Amino acid sequence: MNNTMQAVWISTYGGPEVLEIRTVGKPLLNDEQVLVRVRASSLNRADLLQRQGKYPPPPGFPAEIPGMEFAGEVAEIGSSVRRWKSGQRVFGLIAGGAHAEYVVTNEHLLAEIPPNLDWAQAGAVPEVFITAHDALWIQADLRPSETVLIHAVGSGYSLPARSRRSPTEHRARLTKSNNRNPWASKPGSSCATTLMTCPPPQKNGPTAKASMSCLISSADPT
Repeated sequence: MNNTMQAVWISTYGGPEVLEIRTVGKPLLNDEQVLVRVRASSLNRADLLQRQGKYPPPPGFPAEIPGMEFAGEVAEIGSSVRRWKSGQRVFGLIAGGAHAEYVVTNEHLLAEIPPNLDWAQAGAVPEVFITAHDALWIQADLRPSETVLIHAVGSGYSLPARSRRSPTEHRARLTKSNNRNPWASKPGSSCATTLMTCPPPQKNGPTAKASMSCLISSADPT
């Protein structure tokens, strides 16, 4: 078996020009891990900051290879893995190294890709959708029919958060940019919506007070 792979490599800190494609060693898996053949990955802000030297990955993950989410197929499993088998389509989050042909991760940190998603679509799901699901349903314990205030409604994290709704939910949304209002109001337009625009927050002065007032009134579904 070939023990090498190709990966995006941060040759030095800087702009996009510092990125290279290099042949590197394929990651080794232990008994509880899964080796995934990556078919698609996404670009996140953390990847850009890592390239600039402003976002070091945690210990155990390559500082030279960016990438936090991936979609691919199971290539190899450890001796203790019971949840997956070779060839299954999976996606997941990882602390770094996903911009490569292979990644290794714990079997419990993978999910099966729904059949209606292709590789590119699946590769763009884990970071924002898992974060939104965890924030709303796990951390905040959100339940159907409850009201939720979503800040920066046009952002990548807010869009999947808005998809986690019940048909009868009233939702208040908040954006600071007028030019995002028409675009941001399209997804989820079947539910009742209050879309408000606030001035950008500042630490002191009347702008900060105006922003706070907008936050309070936006949270009122009436």
